[in-house]
Amino acid sequence: MRRAPKSSIYRNEVTSCAVAAVLEAVAAIDGLPRSRWTRTTRAFACADLAARRPGDRLAARHHRDVLRKIDSADGMPGLIDSLSFQEARLFDAHEAHGISGVPGTVVAQCDGALARARVDGAVWIGHVRKLAPKSLKLPAAKLFAAEAAHLPHRPGCGYAPIRYREHVEVGELAFSFYNGAMATGDCEALLEAYRAALARPTRVLLLTGGRDYWSNGIHLTEIEAADSPADQSWRNINAIDDSCPRDSSRPPTAWSSRSFAAMRVRAASS
Repeated sequence: MRRAPKSSIYRNEVTSCAVAAVLEAVAAIDGLPRSRWTRTTRAFACADLAARRPGDRLAARHHRDVLRKIDSADGMPGLIDSLSFQEARLFDAHEAHGISGVPGTVVAQCDGALARARVDGAVWIGHVRKLAPKSLKLPAAKLFAAEAAHLPHRPGCGYAPIRYREHVEVGELAFSFYNGAMATGDCEALLEAYRAALARPTRVLLLTGGRDYWSNGIHLTEIEAADSPADQSWRNINAIDDSCPRDSSRPPTAWSSRSFAAMRVRAASS
């Protein structure tokens, strides 16, 4: 099985298998004699899911074990552990490349994520929710802004919500924002990446989104967490509108691209 958060496994592999199983079961009904149908009153016991969740502490020392534990609790409930000497629920983990430090310490930041050192490297923690009731899940560097203020920025080290690559004359701009939500800063960064991609000598530019979501619209959680949700909502709406391609109707030339949205997965509007 690929290394991914449990929610991503549910949305992809588990969903495909479940649909195939239902279709197979429905197809088998036609060949089943009615005399063999029986009513059942079997009761299914609900397992204690809490007992199956990861432990309350991140006991693993190596980064692959850390990734596996956070992935297993991603979405809900999140893995409880200490970050910058404060307990919180951790989400959105990624392997960090070329980063190291004193194990357990936070050593770098990138695009809202914090890198926490392990004995054999480091792990990016993209999102965090504090333990207080009704706390919101937000980018780690925002919830720990004071601690992140002095940390170095380390782009290109494993945490990159926006990626670009080329296949001959076709450019691909992928943007895999957590849960598909696009905050104001995300939209501005995407627009900058889009403009840079248009400047490349390609004939077609594909906007492919992420593996689990193409886009789910504006970031409602960051809006709720803002000092002025109304103002933040207006900024986010304008930013996501500005990030939409404006030139897709122009004919392609040797040095310009025609943009297409390649929507392979879920998308929603806010």
